[in-house]
Amino acid sequence: MSSAMSFSFQGDQSSGDIFMITKHRRREEGKQKEKKVGEKERKKFKVTVCLYFLPMIRRAEVEYTIDLGLLPPPSSSSRDGH
Repeated sequence: MSSAMSFSFQGDQSSGDIFMITKHRRREEGKQKEKKVGEKERKKFKVTVCLYFLPMIRRAEVEYTIDLGLLPPPSSSSRDGH
C-alpha cells in the first residue's frame, strides 16, 4: 500500500506507466533476473525500490521491474486489464 504513494509522484495513471515498463523489461530480462534473484534477494529489492523512489524515480523503474517479475501485485494486476 505504501508503494501506491510513491507511484503518485509520476502522475495520474503512474501505476499504468510503470507497469508498461515492467512488462516490457520482464519479457527481456525477466526470466534471467528471476533465476538470479532468490527469495531473500527479492525482499532486498523491495526495500531498495522504496528508497530509490524518493531520490531517483528513474532508478526505481529498473529495480521495481525485478520486484514485479517475482511477485506481481494483486490490486494493480486487476487494473492492468487494459
